Amino acid sequence: MKRKESILFVEKEGEMVLFNPETDQMYTLNPVSAFIWQALESATHVVTIAEAVTQHFEVSLPQAQEDVQEFVDSLKAADLLETDAS
Repeated sequence: MKRKESILFVEKEGEMVLFNPETDQMYTLNPVSAFIWQALESATHVVTIAEAVTQHFEVSLPQAQEDVQEFVDSLKAADLLETDAS
């Protein structure tokens, strides 16, 4: 999985906003979600991203994995990620 190249994003005043030009939808991310979005630039596995989350935020690995998976699922549902077609 990786971020769709067509998705625009900007960080301003401590917030990150995503914009999907295909649907004209805008999404405001909290700091943890913004961190995960940025991690999706290079990391493709939920566990890898969750481990990074635990290093930057006060959260256990099991909770981070659950949160990352939930956010990734919401990104997929909003058509903001490309998934590997096997």
